[in-house]
Amino acid sequence: MDVWASGGVSGSEVNGILLHFDGTEWTEVEVPGGLPMMHAIWGTSSNDVYVGGRFRWIHWDGSTWSNLELPEPMEIFGMWGSDTNNVWTAGFAGALGSAGRVAHWDGQSVSITHLGDASWTCERIWGSQPNDIWVTVGSPGTVAYLYRWDGATWNLVDAGSGIGFLEGISGTAFDDIWAVGLSGLMLHWTGSSWRSYRENPAGLEDAFGVRGNSADDVWAAGTSGTLAHWDGSQWLPVESGTNHTIEALSGNGSDHVWAVGAFDAQGMLVLHWDGNGWSRSPTPAGNNNLHGVWSLSEDDAWAVGTRAALHWDGGAWSAVDIALPPPFNFLNAVWARTSNDVWVTNFIGSIIHWDGVAFTQVFDGTDIGLCGVWGYQDDIWAVGSLGTVLHRSAR
Repeated sequence: MDVWASGGVSGSEVNGILLHFDGTEWTEVEVPGGLPMMHAIWGTSSNDVYVGGRFRWIHWDGSTWSNLELPEPMEIFGMWGSDTNNVWTAGFAGALGSAGRVAHWDGQSVSITHLGDASWTCERIWGSQPNDIWVTVGSPGTVAYLYRWDGATWNLVDAGSGIGFLEGISGTAFDDIWAVGLSGLMLHWTGSSWRSYRENPAGLEDAFGVRGNSADDVWAAGTSGTLAHWDGSQWLPVESGTNHTIEALSGNGSDHVWAVGAFDAQGMLVLHWDGNGWSRSPTPAGNNNLHGVWSLSEDDAWAVGTRAALHWDGGAWSAVDIALPPPFNFLNAVWARTSNDVWVTNFIGSIIHWDGVAFTQVFDGTDIGLCGVWGYQDDIWAVGSLGTVLHRSAR
């Protein structure tokens, strides 16, 4: 058995600690130069261990510790890698109100990426393919950004002046993407630029979810149970049957769309569009807010929320045991590749996986809240607060 643990005094640059368990006992590990507060550990074997913390990133090769030189100050909170030459960390500059950062080790050197200004948050993520991934980034104020991954770098894409906080993003192709946000903000990407629909004739106050089935069939949802539909030329309001907030949308065609949101007097809120109208879909009893939904097919869908995971089998919604205590079961986003390969994030930085039999926690390397997950085949991305961007690839 080979286990590592790290910690220390929060904010300290001298009172860090690193422990190692060899199967029999725990011992404190001495590192030349001493340690600051250390937050994160990741490795591939007992001879290949990475540890990160306050302004320091170190590596153990089985015999000695070496420093990975950070090109600028960064306090590391989360760490993940696919192999020893592809390790990612997430953190920030080390002071409250400073910009979030993502660092990458390629086996030779460390590079750091900034995706936004001080106090910003990654909100949602969506992609059309591995080299075309979008992230909405916002701040506690009204400023928001859109970043695009081209397979090599994250690039800020100008969405126009005065753009407010963005909450949702979805599309049907690389040149047909919608982003929605507070104050009913709606943006459309046509392949070369973003167009803003500021007039918002559909009456959306704050929009949280968006789902595109085709270029002339897009749904948006938000506060007070508002739903709006894009027919290719305009947004039009559609009656939902509820006045509670709708947070997320997913579907598989023009006559099969799911919407989930805040619970009401009838219990958990799940709505279904059959091509003619929205109707309430019965759910197991419970006063749980639902924050995410993903539909694989007409008889296979998932909805997740606060202490809740639901599965649709084509006939009814049933509760699935998360098998995790609070707050690990405060789920907020879901993406599925197949019925036996479902990925879920929560508010405290964990990633949870369904293998067709049970949920297991597969990542807990950060305490930064995650709020979005998306994948393409074996490439899976998750985003969250303080500029956290996590990437998993089987390659």
